[in-house]
Amino acid sequence: MDLDSSFLDYANCSDQNDTTPLFINLTVVSNVVIAFHATFISLVIVTGLLANSTVLVLVAKDKRLRHRSIVVGLNIVFVDILLTIFYHGVILTNCLSKGWSYNEQPEPDLICRAYGVLTTVLLNIRWFGIAVLTTDRFLTVKFPFRYEKYSRRFLIVASLLTWTIPPGLASLLSLSLVSYSFRANIPTCLPSCINATYRMACALINTGIVMIMFIIGCIIPSGMYIWMYRKARKMRTKYTLGELALNVTTSVAVKNIRKAQNTRSQYDRQAMVTVFLIFLSILFTSSPSFLFLIVRQISICIFFKIPVVIHFIVTDIFIVSTALDPLVLMKNHDFRTVIYELFHKKCWCRHHVTDGRTSSTEAETQSSSANINDMHETNLKN
Repeated sequence: MDLDSSFLDYANCSDQNDTTPLFINLTVVSNVVIAFHATFISLVIVTGLLANSTVLVLVAKDKRLRHRSIVVGLNIVFVDILLTIFYHGVILTNCLSKGWSYNEQPEPDLICRAYGVLTTVLLNIRWFGIAVLTTDRFLTVKFPFRYEKYSRRFLIVASLLTWTIPPGLASLLSLSLVSYSFRANIPTCLPSCINATYRMACALINTGIVMIMFIIGCIIPSGMYIWMYRKARKMRTKYTLGELALNVTTSVAVKNIRKAQNTRSQYDRQAMVTVFLIFLSILFTSSPSFLFLIVRQISICIFFKIPVVIHFIVTDIFIVSTALDPLVLMKNHDFRTVIYELFHKKCWCRHHVTDGRTSSTEAETQSSSANINDMHETNLKN
């Protein structure tokens, strides 16, 4: 079957029974299944947007981060394990054995359809879980901004851009009857047959939507973080130069000013490392998903089939990216504190986190008792 005949057959909504192991067959799904699946995926995305946006608001108000950080962090790891199972388990054992036919006639492949729905749900959970955890981390270390009020607003906006808008745009792919359901790998077709040109235009439009998701979800937030880091560093340098000019003589001031301009303080180095980790977390936790969709849509535009090799290359990149989860988790102050206390057999319930620093109730009590004793001894001497 050459490319032209495959192109026209698919455009005319005819049944294809090509079971070539290297390709995923694209066949027609009933309108009822299309509507039900698109509605279900859209409800999942909308529910996730509402629930996790509420969590982000709570993050901005609550500074005691320990319990939420642990639960969300372990949730991310658990979801990644499930995603790995679904990617290499269900797909390899069920779909590949049937020639990668996701909707094989006369009966659709329900296992592969369930795979698409479950992976969509898991990916949304993973997106929002990382949003909460990274927001906790940023609020804990107050990265890398000087003023808390301004930095918190900026952080919330950047987090919403990164983790909520892209899944929201993905609902456009799910609701479109001439598109391919988001992460579900279920091809759809209009009830009436359409020409090949219109089909190509729809695929290109969907590719454009995915590109917008990638730009909003990865490039813009990364650029915002880098811009804020540079702005914060310039402000710190400006204040440092002003203090040097007021407190020292002219000759020494010029020397110190040049030194301040050419060197980075410990705060600046720490902020720069955090910027780099933010970029990695955004790049490796969201980009593979967007890359998968882009490659998939482009493959459909060209072949109207999805090569298995392309599918697994992008999938493996996504799975390898989950190795960065320990970095995201261990960078959080709460995890370091809990692990330290577990190894030292201390009751971590007696501690709480305030502004990124763990304080002990017992230590505060001893300090208060010592102050009272000092005052008592002073009164006795007088």
